[in-house]
Amino acid sequence: MNLVLMKPLMLLLRLTVR
Repeated sequence: MNLVLMKPLMLLLRLTVR
């Protein structure tokens, strides 16, 4: 996986975990 895709994915995951 690309880092560029992982960055937004991590942010989205963090928002979902909220």
